[in-house]
Amino acid sequence: MALGTIISMLLGKTGLTFPSFCRWNACISSNCKHKKIFDKLYPIKHSEIHIFGEVSLAIFLSMSMMKLKIMANYRFSMSPMLILLFAQVILIVIFIIFIAFSCNG
Repeated sequence: MALGTIISMLLGKTGLTFPSFCRWNACISSNCKHKKIFDKLYPIKHSEIHIFGEVSLAIFLSMSMMKLKIMANYRFSMSPMLILLFAQVILIVIFIIFIAFSCNG
């Protein structure tokens, strides 16, 4: 975690602003998790890491959704969202018809 905090402080000096929960710890720990050297020194319990990751993701998503304030910008946000939604539906239908059906026979 110290390495992630150091990276966050160095990137903060560049003038970019990062959220307070973004400390680069997940990037560092995910890279260290797969190294075989650390398995000998510190045995990793993957089930506990998975549970911690699920809880952290749930907390992050709930915090992000609470800060969105979609209803405050209802007039300005609904028409672009609907346009994007219809564009995604059309692209998915095209993908399914021309690529997925042809690959599956």
